[in-house]
Amino acid sequence: MTRCLPLLCTTALIMSASAFAPSAHLSGASLPLSASATHGANTHTLAYKPDASGCFQHRLEALRARREEGTGSQTQYALVMVNYKLDKPLLERLWGNATARICADGAINRLYNLFETDEERARFIPEYIRGDLDSVEEDVRTYYTSRGSKLTRDTDQDTTDLQKCLHLLQTLDLGINQVIVIGAYGGRIDHEFSHYAILYKYPEANIVLLSQKRAAFLLKPGTHHLYDTHMGPMCGLVPLGSAVRNVETSGLEWNILGKEMSFSGLVSTSNQFVSSPVSVSTSDPVLWVSEVHSDLQPKVK
Repeated sequence: MTRCLPLLCTTALIMSASAFAPSAHLSGASLPLSASATHGANTHTLAYKPDASGCFQHRLEALRARREEGTGSQTQYALVMVNYKLDKPLLERLWGNATARICADGAINRLYNLFETDEERARFIPEYIRGDLDSVEEDVRTYYTSRGSKLTRDTDQDTTDLQKCLHLLQTLDLGINQVIVIGAYGGRIDHEFSHYAILYKYPEANIVLLSQKRAAFLLKPGTHHLYDTHMGPMCGLVPLGSAVRNVETSGLEWNILGKEMSFSGLVSTSNQFVSSPVSVSTSDPVLWVSEVHSDLQPKVK
């Protein structure tokens, strides 16, 4: 029984950036965080590159337990919090290993309210609060700025708060090669689609939309190896941004063997790992979605 499903009605979904958010549309050049639009005097590359074998490796290393000093990792990530429900166990896991922590505008209110005591709250002070800052409550603003958080205002109404955070990262020389975004799921559907659109607009930034239960990220053209260390068993491939001329997979329950995928044609849903790593070779960008498991919650069986 196949789980690669044709979607028969897509006329209501117009994949233009301006349709994704009511107050801020996704405009400007497709910015790989290494060129094109600049939002500061200095810009730095967030490199999303294959390894020596020519393959992209995906392990969700950010979900590993806090590493001991000196063990290191090839993944240096920024943690960006956007303005919807934040998973406390997930935030606590990601916080300590992050190279930088940024709250997108009103997400700082959610971060503040996530903790019951100032003693606990004081352990989670982000380096930056970014956006037009119209949603930041005054007492929250005072609390974090008095403890070292830097407010960076960006009033551009043609960019979302998440884009503003990415533009800030572009100006910082931090050696970051991944951006983990939490708070991206749920809430208004236009907001959630705007986050998916960001993956396509910034393909070089290696952005992962992450919650305790699911992950989504873009697979660039090339060959990708996806490991079940923290992903699976359920997963899928969604050609959300544009048609994908050719996809070939191995290691899935329902493999795709050199077929074209499109949002009005073939979409792989309710697929699952049968071996690890899963291999995906794609001619064009395609969205990977997966369940997430870790010691933060029991692995789905």
